[in-house]
Amino acid sequence: MNLNNPVGQNSPTGLVRPRGGYMRESYRMERYAQRAVRIRRDKEAEDLASRKIGDFLMRNYLAEGALLAEEFGRVSYHERLQLIANSSELIMSSDGEEGINVVWGSNKQVLTHRLLSPRIRSDFHGAHYLGSWSRSMPKWKHNELRDEIKAKLEARVKDRVELRKQGMLDFSLDTDDMPPLFLQPEG
Repeated sequence: MNLNNPVGQNSPTGLVRPRGGYMRESYRMERYAQRAVRIRRDKEAEDLASRKIGDFLMRNYLAEGALLAEEFGRVSYHERLQLIANSSELIMSSDGEEGINVVWGSNKQVLTHRLLSPRIRSDFHGAHYLGSWSRSMPKWKHNELRDEIKAKLEARVKDRVELRKQGMLDFSLDTDDMPPLFLQPEG
């Protein structure tokens, strides 16, 4: 046995000299195979997760379409597209990272929460929007709805700013978790 082998080179006996000792070639190949299996499983899990995200996005997209079809179903397809294009408004947050798209109907509004920046999309696993819903309000209350949406978006902006200040650390405890004794109030 030649002990002068540099690390990682084969010896005449079939043994490889790693950093701490000798390892049989078959053992090393088994470890490579296990690593390849682990990498393949991780990739499959990632692909499955992205497919689930795609299903979620498709359901949200179809929900928005169903709400729009319900509100504007009485007109022809081309008129509906033109009506939606003319009566849509995007209300954006002050930082420009998200917004709520409102399609103003006569007595019903269809709202879609959109994520506009890549940074905030990455927080929601690449989603472009969070959901769609509808509100029933007469035309004369549209300004109240605009103000309500702006207030909600600005509250989310403040939350994001606060999270960035704190370095994205979540110090909240789950409802099931009991805080340690030194964190419990005395009394």
